[in-house]
Amino acid sequence: MLLEDGNVFEFIQKIPPVLSASHLICFKRYLRFHSNLLRVPTCKEIIPYFLALLLSPLWCIYKKLPERYKISLRNCLLRQDNNARTLSYDPAKNKPATPAEISKALEYIALVHPSVVVANYPFLSNLFEDMTDSTISKVIVTHDVITQRYESFKQAGLAFDGTEKMVAQEMADLRRADMLLACQEDDAALLREMIPSAEVMLMPISATVKSNTTPQIVGRCLFVGSATSHNITGLNWFFAEVWEKILAQRPQCHLHVCGNIAGKYQGLSYPNVTFMGVVDDIDAEYDAAEVCIAPILAGSGLKIKVVEAMAHQRAIVTTAIGVQGLSDAINTAVLLADTPEAFARTIELLFGDPVYRRCIEAGAAEYAISHFSPRACYQPFVDRIKK
Repeated sequence: MLLEDGNVFEFIQKIPPVLSASHLICFKRYLRFHSNLLRVPTCKEIIPYFLALLLSPLWCIYKKLPERYKISLRNCLLRQDNNARTLSYDPAKNKPATPAEISKALEYIALVHPSVVVANYPFLSNLFEDMTDSTISKVIVTHDVITQRYESFKQAGLAFDGTEKMVAQEMADLRRADMLLACQEDDAALLREMIPSAEVMLMPISATVKSNTTPQIVGRCLFVGSATSHNITGLNWFFAEVWEKILAQRPQCHLHVCGNIAGKYQGLSYPNVTFMGVVDDIDAEYDAAEVCIAPILAGSGLKIKVVEAMAHQRAIVTTAIGVQGLSDAINTAVLLADTPEAFARTIELLFGDPVYRRCIEAGAAEYAISHFSPRACYQPFVDRIKK
């Protein structure tokens, strides 16, 4: 009998009493000493431990640095990391599965005989063409709809962050599926129109509601995002059209910008704005914020920054693009503002009326629990594939 431990970093195990009585039971990759097991780790497992030991003194020094030096260091590393590159839909990355990948997948499919195979992106669905077992259900996780994204950028007068070839290829990729998983309701409705032959189910990304452990800081705003083109465009719009209006009414307001988007603003300065970069504790940033912002001018799919703000029980102001698929959350869990004047006015309202802000925060938490808990997000799909 062979038992295989699932945690490669636990090298010492205790044999359960029900098994230790038998000397005929052995354990794969373990040396047995009566009721104790000792596993000799591989080189691949040992290396991270040695690296951690080598880097631990540097980490201790970093933790003791004043926050302003930490911010400068993180932003410097970000700049070196992305070398002023803008993240976007990269056609070189959105490649179909290679013959070697398909061969490996087919080998595993033949071994386990699954009833469902899921492709994590439409462009990986070329695997389905080589699957000969017609009883296997083919499922694609869509994340967003590139066709809708293209139209959104076009309507906003922005340069599309992908290629038109990707738009054309999306239809061919989606047609290979028996079922499409959409991350929000608007995408689901569009996919049903685009691919009527496929079953479409809603499966958004999940989020767990956080408990806030530290007090909010008066006048603190928060933006969290990566260095994607739509994030940069939206934040630039906010700086140019909205932020000065807010400061004119509340000069004590301060905005923290977190995420690797901060690396795109090296050398730039805006009043009462701190580019935090990738922080050690994002929960602390959400705790301190009175208002979160998501000035998104173009895009598709579910906006993760909106979901995260709601899961942190924070009021968030965003645009119509930011609430795609979340129409039932408007004015109870998230606030909508599409013009600079409306955006500034809504933020001012949240700052000026703590009771109203707490109502929105409570609504955000309630919405996150009911719509984005792991059970709410994934159980319907699990129930469906069990049929």
